[in-house]
Amino acid sequence: NCMQSEFSKQDDRLKSLFKQTLDLYSDKEKKAQKKYQKQWLKQRSQQCDKAQKSVSDDYKMKYYNCALKQTVNRANSLEKLTYRL
Repeated sequence: NCMQSEFSKQDDRLKSLFKQTLDLYSDKEKKAQKKYQKQWLKQRSQQCDKAQKSVSDDYKMKYYNCALKQTVNRANSLEKLTYRL
């Protein structure tokens, strides 16, 4: 439950940072960034095997561990980007 809670916090952080970075782009670039973000989310789900998280507590823990790491890394990258631009 702790990992799931932290994942939720970091996912909210990611969403917030993504919205902030969108403000830095033109309309055309925003569209490309939204497309990239959707692809990233899909890739995260596939790499972390989201479909298997309901199989058992072990799979659930593996999913949240993987998804949390990837989400924190993506959020950190977006945070750095907002400071550079």
